[in-house]
Amino acid sequence: MGNLRNWAGNVAFSTEVLHRPASIPELQEIVSRSRQVRALGSGHSFNRIADTAGALISVAGLPRDVTIDMASATAEVPAGASYAQVSQALEARGWALPNLASLPHISVAGACCTGTHGSGAQLAGLASHAVGVEFVRADGELVRVDRSDPAFPGSVLTLGALGIMTRLRLAVVPSFTIKQTVWVDLPLASAAEHFDAIMTAAYSVSMFRDWTRPGLINALWLKSLPDDADADAGAWGARPGTGDPSIGQRRTVASAAPALQPRVHAKCRRRAAERVLRSAGARPGGAPRTGRARSGPVPLRLRNPHRGGRCAMAQPVPGSPVRRYPFHLDQRRRGRRGRRRGGRDRPGGS
Repeated sequence: MGNLRNWAGNVAFSTEVLHRPASIPELQEIVSRSRQVRALGSGHSFNRIADTAGALISVAGLPRDVTIDMASATAEVPAGASYAQVSQALEARGWALPNLASLPHISVAGACCTGTHGSGAQLAGLASHAVGVEFVRADGELVRVDRSDPAFPGSVLTLGALGIMTRLRLAVVPSFTIKQTVWVDLPLASAAEHFDAIMTAAYSVSMFRDWTRPGLINALWLKSLPDDADADAGAWGARPGTGDPSIGQRRTVASAAPALQPRVHAKCRRRAAERVLRSAGARPGGAPRTGRARSGPVPLRLRNPHRGGRCAMAQPVPGSPVRRYPFHLDQRRRGRRGRRRGGRDRPGGS
């Protein structure tokens, strides 16, 4: 026991049994003969919600086909697919999800089952996109439920209690472009006083805090649609990330000021990536990939925000290593035994 861990490495699961069925019949057979099972997504929950003394089941190996019904503006996606995979499949056909998880490799079912949310006061949690769900019940029966069924409201955000999700039908919208303006050094007192105005100032709003700088919000990201008016965060005491002080810095985070980028020790990044590889049954090794991020005011497209398998919301600055599993701006540095060295824990996911 203890070799199978979650993404952060802080939870050692109580079992070494991990099934990866390649088909629905195989999944049904595993569930029906098992006394105790739990679904395992991408392992981004920092608690023991997915832990069990029985067997864990990953549905990442089930067929990955994505089908779109243009008439109803819905897409049926595999439960084990990541948001990056779903976004790319939708983009290729001109569609997008209204909101996304913060990292590209979070699984769709895991996010919906645990109530994961993106940022935006007017955007509901990711489970709200679901209009239908398919899952394998404890007796091995395959069940499909949609919004026409009275039981549907309790069938999505289930914490894994109803069964093992296999597919979801999600509401989608035509693909669209979004712009982002980065502001820094927002006074904490001002953020508290004008909280409602700040959180509703754009399509999506994110604030990042560095606990080594008391009294300040390190970064304020305002994402809005191209035709929306730009909010002036200077009225709340923030200052532009770089560039013209009157408009802030309008560009993707890939080219934001270096001071806003994640700074995590190389050993910590490598160990986090190795934990993911070991959990997937792969052997870690080799040097990390390196490359250069794009610079310049390139618009961020929600229909494909995870280019190259990396998260567009946490890209490196030009010249820095490209990380397959990026950390948030407020990710704590972790030592060999998980000691925290400053900063704040990244918000949980699925």
